[in-house]
Amino acid sequence: MIAGIRADLGQPELPFAAGQIGEFLYTRKHQQTPFAKVINDALARIPAEVPFTACVSSAGLKHNGDEVHLDGRSQRELGKRFAAAMRSLAP
Repeated sequence: MIAGIRADLGQPELPFAAGQIGEFLYTRKHQQTPFAKVINDALARIPAEVPFTACVSSAGLKHNGDEVHLDGRSQRELGKRFAAAMRSLAP
């Protein structure tokens, strides 16, 4: 996917940050989404395998009560993490 986006835009070194899904999806008592950790682990490996990429951690973020979506505070924190990741990829 990353290679495709870069090819479409003609930018082979385009910075790309991937964000993990909420850890609460697999750390809560009733684990309804057992593959969420597999997905987050795969996302965490992207920077080691694809140049000019970063993975944004979801560690410590909270859901909004529905056990799926991030609450407002966590959304803002994730945005800050994305910004830091993109700054780290800047030339």
